Amino acid sequence: MRVATSRSSCQAGTKRDVGSQKTALPARPRCIPFLSSPLLSSARHSRWSAGLTSATTTTVAAPTPATDVRPTAESEQFVWAQNWFPVAVVECLDASRPHPFTLMGKDLVLWRDGAGVWRAFEDACPHRLAPLSEGRIEKDGTLLCAYHAWRFDSSGACTSIPQVENKEAEARACGSPRSCARVYPTQEAQGLLWVWGESGPAAAAASAAKGPALIPEMEELPASRVQALPWFFRDLPYSYDFFVENVTDPAHVNVSHHNVAGNRYAPDQFFTVDPQREVSATGGFKYSVKSRAPVSNVSTSSTEFLPPSLTKIKVEYTDGAALILALYSCPTIPGHNRHVGRQILIKTSEGKLPRGLAFFALPMPRWLAHATASVFLHQDQVFLHQQERIVAGRAAASHTAKYFMPAPSDNMTVAFRTWLGQHAGGGVPYAGGRALAPIDRSKASLFDTYHTHTAQCAVCKPALGRLQAARTAAVVVGVAALAAALMVTGVAAAAKAAAAAAAGAAASDAALSALASLPPLSAGIAAAVGLVAAAAVRLLDGLIGLMHRYEFSHADNH
Repeated sequence: MRVATSRSSCQAGTKRDVGSQKTALPARPRCIPFLSSPLLSSARHSRWSAGLTSATTTTVAAPTPATDVRPTAESEQFVWAQNWFPVAVVECLDASRPHPFTLMGKDLVLWRDGAGVWRAFEDACPHRLAPLSEGRIEKDGTLLCAYHAWRFDSSGACTSIPQVENKEAEARACGSPRSCARVYPTQEAQGLLWVWGESGPAAAAASAAKGPALIPEMEELPASRVQALPWFFRDLPYSYDFFVENVTDPAHVNVSHHNVAGNRYAPDQFFTVDPQREVSATGGFKYSVKSRAPVSNVSTSSTEFLPPSLTKIKVEYTDGAALILALYSCPTIPGHNRHVGRQILIKTSEGKLPRGLAFFALPMPRWLAHATASVFLHQDQVFLHQQERIVAGRAAASHTAKYFMPAPSDNMTVAFRTWLGQHAGGGVPYAGGRALAPIDRSKASLFDTYHTHTAQCAVCKPALGRLQAARTAAVVVGVAALAAALMVTGVAAAAKAAAAAAAGAAASDAALSALASLPPLSAGIAAAVGLVAAAAVRLLDGLIGLMHRYEFSHADNH
């Protein structure tokens, strides 16, 4: 784990070198992933989703409505700014350039310095507040503002102001705290870039005293038992709280994810959702989830919310294996959030995976895992985008007062809204006073995958370029093969006519047979190559399309 906690003269009056340290794993885990490989047969998905949302139970109490939750410490409050947020997947960041990111309404720039450490600054040059994310990373490892070429080192200190009169004047200007960029503590852990929620003189010490929400199984179990699928990220058109509400709801999986991870017509969709850890400001909550639908090889299933970002779903199997979904949500601006997630497969002590999970362990290019994740996410997309805006337009004292929840499967919705309302100030404290945008009914916008992932991903953007180049090559090959087939067919006909005219029909039978046997074969080969090229173009068009836009309609999902 690499931690960056340097402070500049603009923050504390002194400078110290940037250090990296290994921090202890926090006592409570945090994480949440989504499907990396959702394209399964309906039967396989049914087995997988049954384990995800349930554990076998033979006796279930009579149905009861969702129950209110009594917090354990009503006076305890969650401080949003004093926490770590997973803002990016490190391998998906292009280290050669700065990247803009918005955290709780605060515009930041993420960049990697000359020592290979990722940094987060306020996205505003102290000179005249131009965005530093439009700047450059120079060869000396500094961040250059592309407006007037001011440069900043990893601590946020300004190192160059070309417009001043001489070196003495430059030294005086760079020594002023007003010349410094505003720095947010950062660290890398388990493949993610984490940013502390506030800057300032006290941020370095506060961030060093508290660890991010990591996946403890990845640290504690032997590497031979842990198979972590690739991280995925996506900017989604609904807020953080609606993401968490959705992933802590087991009952929607069968219905919303019909034919991908469930069956909307399943005859028994009753769940018992019972608390295992009461709601608290910093501990969130944890619930067991059981379904009356039998799942023979599942022993337990649980869902826990670890503030602020992690929802962790864990399915444990009777043979000692487990499936973990690590699903993070990072609040960006009202009506939007960044999701970062992965699946983690825990093998048995003998190194085996339970029935139904082996498919997920198959090798797959990372860009393809990213592209196909949209198949799963987009089944909830329109629901959550519009639901948030509908809820905002309803007058009521609380979210739970706006909902009618007669089944216990909604218990975690009640728990999360209790946490948010009684412990977390009622919601994310977004900076800047940005308002929630109205409902967007444009499919091109809601189902856009290019701007919300591909263009920002250092894995997928180059892969898209390769796919487009392969498509161009396939088109060229296909056209050339068609032309060759037509030409060869024409040559064959001409050869037959010439031979007959020159030697007479009787004398040229043998020659005609020899001439006629080769060109049609060549034409057939050329035609076959053309067909293969056409099929390749069609396949590549589908993959390229996934990386730009993937539309989904429940009305058409039969």
